[in-house]
Amino acid sequence: FGFFGTAVLVGLYVYVLFYPPPLSPTNQPENIELAGILAKSLEVALLVGIAFIIRWDKQEFRRLMIKINTVG
Repeated sequence: FGFFGTAVLVGLYVYVLFYPPPLSPTNQPENIELAGILAKSLEVALLVGIAFIIRWDKQEFRRLMIKINTVG
């Protein structure tokens, strides 16, 4: 699913907490549950971790390319 898919799922979860889901038989927002909050908190933490790793990897790649170009 990746970064954007996970971000969409977190956004949809927040949406259904405040507004009724489309085609909902009860036409009411979902109840807030501890398991849902913990799961989405973990997903947000993973999104932050993925963003950090992407940025770190890009910087390391640049350093490696600069090192290769100066040696070669």
